[in-house]
Amino acid sequence: MTKKRLERIANSVFRHGYIQTDWIYVEGNYDDVPLVVAELQKTYDGLLFSGRMLYYTALRKVTPTCIWEYVTCEGSTLIRALFEAQRDGYDGEQCSIDSFSEEQLKDLLLDTEKHSLMDINYEDFYDSSLNQVYIFHKTNYEQGRCSCCITAFSVIETRLRQEGIPVYLIGQDVNSFYNVMHRIY
Repeated sequence: MTKKRLERIANSVFRHGYIQTDWIYVEGNYDDVPLVVAELQKTYDGLLFSGRMLYYTALRKVTPTCIWEYVTCEGSTLIRALFEAQRDGYDGEQCSIDSFSEEQLKDLLLDTEKHSLMDINYEDFYDSSLNQVYIFHKTNYEQGRCSCCITAFSVIETRLRQEGIPVYLIGQDVNSFYNVMHRIY
């Protein structure tokens, strides 16, 4: 998730001031996340991660001493990305998609036969695994198995876009944050 998008969502979710928040954006190497989290949890009652990858990267090296929770990509954000792809002239029924399983697509009433899917086990996912996601999408596109790519990783979106591969980013929306905050509080 980009810093600008995260700030826009944060301003919407926490605009009433019921909860005091600080937003820390870690750029670059995910390996820095555990160091940052170890210090932050000394100061705060809870940490809300903008995704599962950050959460599990920290959890592998740091024991939580406060509330930890993460925001997931909702099915609605995948649907939005599929609509955007169709609007732009791509076949929204033949995409390369990461971070969603076949079962999740079926729950959204989407046909799973034409899509190339990469379900990700975030508990075993490392920064180095991002290259596998990149290769998955690039290979699917170059071999004609998809008309475009849909990813949950901004770094993958940037890399594919730089190569001229049509790509859409699945991100969290305001409701994703509201759902997590409701669950926590």
